[in-house]
Amino acid sequence: MHCTQDRYSDRQTPALAVQLVAYLPYYDRALSLIEAYSSGFLWLCTAIDRTEVLEDLLPLFYFPPSQMPVLSNETEAQAIRHAHELAVLFALFAAGATVDAELGSENLEARLYSNLARAALSMRSILE
Repeated sequence: MHCTQDRYSDRQTPALAVQLVAYLPYYDRALSLIEAYSSGFLWLCTAIDRTEVLEDLLPLFYFPPSQMPVLSNETEAQAIRHAHELAVLFALFAAGATVDAELGSENLEARLYSNLARAALSMRSILE
């Protein structure tokens, strides 16, 4: 495979997008993870500001903030168009789950979101 080609074919990308969006947590849990990220991780480094997450990232996948991400053709298109933003959102969820004191240091939720971030990142070439 040439280095500028997408890892997944155009036919596989929509199916992957739908699968990934299905793993987004309910809105309340998403906010909880973002709060954990903000309070427990941002002191270490300022990757993305909490306000940017709430105002720019969450509205891409939670319409107007519903309790569940909406799975529709529009969501599928959003996930493909904003694959890197979806990857960042999953990475922030992973960071939030990692520092969530209620989950402990070794938790499956953080690992799941980390894996989902990598999958979302592979949907589109970073060279586009």
